[in-house]
Formats: sequence, structure tokens, C-alpha cells
Amino acid sequence: MTPRTTHLYIVGTPRSGTTLLAATLDRHSNIAVTPETHFHTDFCEKNAGLFKGPREHLVETLLNDRYISDLRLDQNSLVEQIGQDWEDPASVLRALMDTYRRANGKSIAAEKTPAHLHHVEKLLEGSETSRVVCIVRDGRDVAMSLLNMPSKPFPSLRRQALLWKHDARKIQLFEKTISDRFLRVHFEDLVSDPVPTLKKVVEFVGVEFEPGQTDSRREVGVVPDWEAGWKGKVNQSMDPKRSQAWKNWPDADSKLDVLNSVVGKELVALGYEDSTPLPLSKFSRLKNTTLNTIYAILFTPRLSSLRRSFKDRMKLWGLWRLFHRSADTHQASNA
Repeated sequence: MTPRTTHLYIVGTPRSGTTLLAATLDRHSNIAVTPETHFHTDFCEKNAGLFKGPREHLVETLLNDRYISDLRLDQNSLVEQIGQDWEDPASVLRALMDTYRRANGKSIAAEKTPAHLHHVEKLLEGSETSRVVCIVRDGRDVAMSLLNMPSKPFPSLRRQALLWKHDARKIQLFEKTISDRFLRVHFEDLVSDPVPTLKKVVEFVGVEFEPGQTDSRREVGVVPDWEAGWKGKVNQSMDPKRSQAWKNWPDADSKLDVLNSVVGKELVALGYEDSTPLPLSKFSRLKNTTLNTIYAILFTPRLSSLRRSFKDRMKLWGLWRLFHRSADTHQASNA
């Protein structure tokens, strides 16, 4: 068994099962999993200057943050936990987690924000006993699930597939560079046979598996009330039918044409079945290559902050959606 973990971070592409995994871990008697904090992806980006100012101002802003307020932390306890380390964001996040796990009477602090996958180095900074568990789901199912969410900034199957592709490459990199502190598990294994997957995770953390972790009747604190509408399945029994749902899609071929042109190599690299359709025409291959290149340039992670800074980005995306819909409709009809 590995040395006991003090801080665990649950990451992954959105709609990959991070909430489900977080719930099963929160049911462990030693592990307290916070609701999503979006600490590095939202709070730090908006409030970077606070880490150089008075501690009290930082704490007040933390407790009033739209995500962090879901932890319902006591102000005095948080101030005490932060101590003199408020200028270090990584230490502040660990203090948030420690305040939460102490309030819940547990010994291991865990946090789940899917997009923290892009901040793994920051999560592990300054703590040798911090670890990351990343849950991966078939990119075809992820893309469709993201596309069907009630709120999305860019309703495009190709765009969602590109998001999964970027994450898949980052996951493979972490497995090579920090394999002793980064564990990959699969959503499909978790929902079809949860016990072996959970035993693997808790062994990585440094504790023993508890049967109650799979009991969906036990309440967990990882989903605040305002998120229950689209994360309510966390309180349901494991459903193996959620695995590889793409095989039952209507009009699957046209969707798989788009998806495999974007994520085909990464699917195989992460152990998933190759679903490449019959050979496409040269025209279809050229169209996929062209559209994938355009999307890759427009949505490269390096331009994410620039895109967010555009005051008229919604107007820009509105025009782009019109182009995308006509292009993908034409592509599907010619697949």
C-alpha cells in the first residue's frame, strides 16, 4: 500500500464520471470530498491580486465565491487553517480542503473540479503527499453528453471531441512524467464492476476499501442543491448502460465520422475500441481534415484566456455556430 495521501484531487474531462467517483470516495469514513471549487480555473484567474493583499480580504472573498461558498466553511476556522500561507494559491486550496474535512470529521481531504486536469502541476506543488486520480470516459460518449448539456458555450460535436482529445493527450503525458502521483481509472469499469476500480483508487490513496462506498442510498456532500438537476444520477445505483452508449445512437455513422476524425488515435491509445466507419471518400477526408484544422486553431488551449477576454465573444460564436451547423450538416449528408 502506498504512503497515506493527505490531499487528493479528482479530475477529468467534464461528463466523464468525476462526480460519481467523488461520491463513492466521499462515502469512505476517512475521505471528505468537497463540492467543486473551480479554484484554479475560476477563482485564481479572477482574483490573482488577492494573494498579495491582506489575508482577511482573501478569506472574505473566498467565502463569498459562487463555488467555494458551497463548502459552507467557518471563517475563523479557515483563517486559522490558512495561517501565514495566504500568498501561495496551492497552500490556500489545501487549507480550504483541510477546513472542510475537519468540519466533517475525516482525515483525508479531497477535491473534485474536472478542469483542474489542466492545473495538475499547481495542485501537487509544495506537497509530497498530494495525489491526483483522473477518470476517463470514452470520448464518443463524452462529446455527446457535453453536447446535450443544458448550458454550453459552443454547441458543436467536433468542438466537444477536440476538448476530449486535448485532455487525453495531457493524461498520457502525466502518466509518463508523474506516474507515482497520477492514477487513471475508467468510467466504464466503475459503472460495470465498481469494487475493483474503487479498491485500486483507495489503495492509491493509502486506505482500505469499504463496502459502503457503493451504497447510493448514503448521502454525500459533493453535489450542492443548485447542481442536482444535472448531477442527480450520483444518488442512483451504478448503471452499466451508461457505458459505451454511443453504440446505440440513432444516425451513428455520421456522428462517428466526425468523432473518429478528431479522436480516433487517442481512443485507441487509451484502450478504447476503434469505431472508424468504412473508408470515406477523398472529399470527406479532406473536409474532415480542413474542419479539424480550423477548430484546432480557433480552440487551442493557448488562446483560452484571449477568447474569454472578448466582450463580443457570444456574438462571434453565434456567427460561428451558423457556419458550423451548415458545414456539419453538409458533411453528414455526404458521409
